[in-house]
Amino acid sequence: WHIYTAVFDARRSELYVDGSCEATGKSVGGNRLDGLSIGCDHNGVFFLIGAIAEVRLFRCNLPAAARVAIELGLAHRYGLEAQYCHQPPPEAPPSP
Repeated sequence: WHIYTAVFDARRSELYVDGSCEATGKSVGGNRLDGLSIGCDHNGVFFLIGAIAEVRLFRCNLPAAARVAIELGLAHRYGLEAQYCHQPPPEAPPSP
């Protein structure tokens, strides 16, 4: 099992896998969800072969500490502490 966390705040997006930030970038589009696919790619061509234990969606961008607390709680719930390696989120570059 793995814990995947995606963060979108209309300015940038981040993807965490087992607590490690694996990808960041500028977000695209507006701050509105117009479609969501879980368990398949955005075209509905490739499908997950496996199981999803839990999905949580939030209407707001959680502070990093809240995201980490939720991830750690899920790791504990599903017995993933040994493989869960939390790393702090990347530091934002200083404002000019």
